[in-house]
Amino acid sequence: MSLTDAVARAHMEGATDAMVVVNQTGTISWANRAAAELFGFRDTGLAGKDLNDLIPSRFHGEHLRVHAQYMADPRPRFMGDRPDSLVGKRKDGTEFAAEISLGSVTGEGHTSVLAVIRDITSLRSEQSEADAIRASLDSVGEAVYMLEVGSLELCYVNDAAVRLSGLSAAELLGGIRFDELAPGLGRSDLEGILAPLLVGERSLVTYDSVHRREGSQDRHVEVMVQRPNARTLGKECLVALVRDTTERQQQLQRLAASERAFRSAFEDAPVGMAITDLADPSTRQILAANESLATMLGREVGDLTGRAFNDLAVPEERESAVEAAQGLATGRFDLHRGQERFLRPDGSVVTAHVSATALHTDDARRALSHIVDMSRMLSVESRLARVEERERIAAELQDSVIQRLFVAGMRLQGAGDKPAELRATMEDVVSEIDACIALTRDTIFNLESRRG
Repeated sequence: MSLTDAVARAHMEGATDAMVVVNQTGTISWANRAAAELFGFRDTGLAGKDLNDLIPSRFHGEHLRVHAQYMADPRPRFMGDRPDSLVGKRKDGTEFAAEISLGSVTGEGHTSVLAVIRDITSLRSEQSEADAIRASLDSVGEAVYMLEVGSLELCYVNDAAVRLSGLSAAELLGGIRFDELAPGLGRSDLEGILAPLLVGERSLVTYDSVHRREGSQDRHVEVMVQRPNARTLGKECLVALVRDTTERQQQLQRLAASERAFRSAFEDAPVGMAITDLADPSTRQILAANESLATMLGREVGDLTGRAFNDLAVPEERESAVEAAQGLATGRFDLHRGQERFLRPDGSVVTAHVSATALHTDDARRALSHIVDMSRMLSVESRLARVEERERIAAELQDSVIQRLFVAGMRLQGAGDKPAELRATMEDVVSEIDACIALTRDTIFNLESRRG
């Protein structure tokens, strides 16, 4: 044996992969230690055994055909086109998935086959697991991206990711980095975000971003990135779940605009407004109040916030204020309207019309109250009533005076020519006129007294 042959044999004997040499009849003429251990023949070795002893019987016919075909054209090849048929059988009858590479060995006037056999059961299991993961991810409604650790290039996308990006799967997997999907996010920015995940400080990283959508407006997204414990798809990958939050962002923007509009209307309203807490109806704490209410009650806005709304009522009406708050708090009614009187710090009283609406949410019970100062309106109504009363009295006075003067005039017309009768009639008429003057004077005096 030459030195070269000795080195080659030593290398083959010490190889970690199983190696066997099979002659033209299918008999094993040589096998290394790794092959004997792989097939369970560590004690006896494999030399002299039929190769079919290492193959399940259901594959014997196929193996004879492939062996004859190879011997007719002995050249290096990898047996991987039929992975379901590459199965080895151990001495105890157990089977394993195998990967086989073939080469030819020529010596002593004939050609033999050198087969390198590798047990890929664990690899096949990992592949099955990866296939299961991919099938699961394909069915997820959210966009899923897998990106290689280091390069950050995409190595897998599901259908939802294709729809979200507006790009085809081929385009996404054609060397695009994950950060390139976000216009405002550079590679260094993304690496900084993922750093706690890559060094093992965190198992999940979440951040908000904007993703480019081909042929459409950019989309607001929420990104959650995990690093699987095992290798996925044969590479060290990160899994990113990307949720389109554009609609939610738009809803939040509309809600914020609505809140700003409400706050503006609340703060600038010409009538008093307050938001009160109904958790304790006996106090009905003021959570917010506007400037109009503070001015109406002679206080500062800051002085009203946190104060018990019911304590602002005059003492004799506080019990009814508590009852109204209890009705709103318990849902007995959602709207309460009524006239209430409030006490100012200077002791004066303001009469107001109060309209309180219950605001029931999942975590709070509150009320929005509109308070309209009725003092001026009541004053106007009182003045109108007095004017109407004066007009009524004046009309009655006019009717009475005119009637009495008419009677006096008729008496003068009917008076005779005799001096005595004429004198008596004149005296009666003068007395009647004096009575009318006295009635008019007394009425005017009474009206002036009421005004005072």
